[in-house]
Amino acid sequence: MRRRRAGKTSGLEASRARALPRLALACAALPACTGIAVAQPASESVLPFTPASLSFELVDANGAPRGVTLGNGAAIENGVAADGERSLRLAAGDGREARATLRIPAPEIDGNRIRFSMRARGADGADAIDVLVRIDGPNGLLYVDRRRASIADADDAGWASVEIETPVFAAASSVRLNLAIERGTAWIDAIAIDGASTASRPPASAAARRYVEYVLDLIDSHSIYRASLDWPRFRADVLEQARGAATAEDAHLAVRYALGALGDVHGYLRASDRAEALGRAPVSNARTARPPIPPDGRTLPGGIGYVTIPGFAGGTHMQQVEFAEGLQSLLRSLDDEAGGACGWIVDLRRNSGGNLWPMLLGIGPLVGDGDAVIATYPDGRRDTVWYRDGKAGLGDYARLRVRGEPYRPRRADARVAILLGPDTASAGEVLAMAFRGVDGRRSFGAPTDGVNTGTRTFELPDGAELVLAVVTMSDRTGRVYRGPMEPDISAAPGPRDAPLLEQPDVRAALDFAAEAC
Repeated sequence: MRRRRAGKTSGLEASRARALPRLALACAALPACTGIAVAQPASESVLPFTPASLSFELVDANGAPRGVTLGNGAAIENGVAADGERSLRLAAGDGREARATLRIPAPEIDGNRIRFSMRARGADGADAIDVLVRIDGPNGLLYVDRRRASIADADDAGWASVEIETPVFAAASSVRLNLAIERGTAWIDAIAIDGASTASRPPASAAARRYVEYVLDLIDSHSIYRASLDWPRFRADVLEQARGAATAEDAHLAVRYALGALGDVHGYLRASDRAEALGRAPVSNARTARPPIPPDGRTLPGGIGYVTIPGFAGGTHMQQVEFAEGLQSLLRSLDDEAGGACGWIVDLRRNSGGNLWPMLLGIGPLVGDGDAVIATYPDGRRDTVWYRDGKAGLGDYARLRVRGEPYRPRRADARVAILLGPDTASAGEVLAMAFRGVDGRRSFGAPTDGVNTGTRTFELPDGAELVLAVVTMSDRTGRVYRGPMEPDISAAPGPRDAPLLEQPDVRAALDFAAEAC
């Protein structure tokens, strides 16, 4: 795909890219390939490739084809193949899914769609594979889609054909293809990437077109990126991606394309089943649906309280209140244990975001009463994000409040150090902003993920949800944040499995917090 310069969002997407031959990841027979390659750790980087270098016949020192990461239960197996001698084997077990990942540069293909195709078969109860395709550009995520595809049973001596299409993005730089199964064993072979076009497909049905138009109206009314678009061309490109769609679900690809072409790396489409599940029970990450993780803490030497705040998304109103009250209760117990903590460390390094209000309400006593963050809408209107006396809110309205008496720190002069890292994202970054501009507050670590706009969730007619970035965020001093947030003091995180007090960023934060003791 042709590249677009980073930072420019035009809404103009190339309908045809320079034609290249079909990219096949098939297994050409090589006599030297024998046995089973056992999964080993592999590089996470995106590697240049040719069809031959990604053949399952050729493996590196880690036992994987170039560009392929063999995860849990994944191996390259000899003797079972749709083409050649080798295939990718996924074997789930012990309640864990088996998975493998392919990472490649964005291919230059003919058409406005990329078609991924493969052959697959299953045994021992493996009747489907989960396929995830993610496309990234210089500024982050452009597109992600998940599909569950039925596969043939191995006893039938056949291989099922699996296909998934994604839009072409002029700004794309890399593509990631994840393959996974929840049970049994599956073999995958003859992966190929080629171009497709919607030009020959009929226009979207009336129902599908209304669905797409409804989404376009939401973008036009609320998106912070609306003004940067060539709107007529953007609209035409989105409707072109909707060609052939008969239902709202068929139109989801065009909606996801719209978000990528818009340049909204924070926005995404949440399918109806995921939206329903998110409303019933909280998770630690709304996109991945990872199970919730409770806040944790301990007292460090010198009377310093240490608390880690994970991401929190979804759940009922009461579950959100309970999260906040649990965090305040943790702060109170650490404060009491220290006999009045003289300093605090708030660890946001693993906070991928979610719902700001439970997190802000829980940690609000350390932020302090008052306006903390400023939200600015595309039309220039401004609202403040605040914490006051056991309530957290936006503008004139409280969004969440604790039941009973809120916790108040025993020492008002206690310093607070905030730990940041590349996994700090979304609401986690806004939480970090809340501490900016306050005496005795300083951040340590590494730059954050940089997805720090404010989002709003819109319910769509089919029960799916559209998440759009609708406000830019600034701290109480008026500093606007776009992209990664730099810590006040840079400090290396050290190995993840290193003891807490041996991590350089924690040591730097501890030294700062202890100065008030």
